[in-house]
Amino acid sequence: MNTDQQGTTSGWATILSVLFVCGATVAIALLAWLNQPHKAVLLLVGTLVVMGGLRAVWPGRPWFASRRKWADCGVYLVLAAAIWYLSPFTATLGLG
Repeated sequence: MNTDQQGTTSGWATILSVLFVCGATVAIALLAWLNQPHKAVLLLVGTLVVMGGLRAVWPGRPWFASRRKWADCGVYLVLAAAIWYLSPFTATLGLG
């Protein structure tokens, strides 16, 4: 990964991460539309965990960062855990 003068990563890594997030978002919406809320939640949780892991190893301040690396990772992982924990209560919505 190449970094510019501001310490942010640019190039292929940024493009791949944006494509990953966009693809996951489309897949989550499609799963919800197909009345597969459990799979959509698992994909959302997985996406958050991957982005938290990327934030942990990505140098500088990428496009999906706020201020501090440890805080960003914590927010991603706590949000993923909370969504996963609360997901059984949403599976009864009947999105059909």
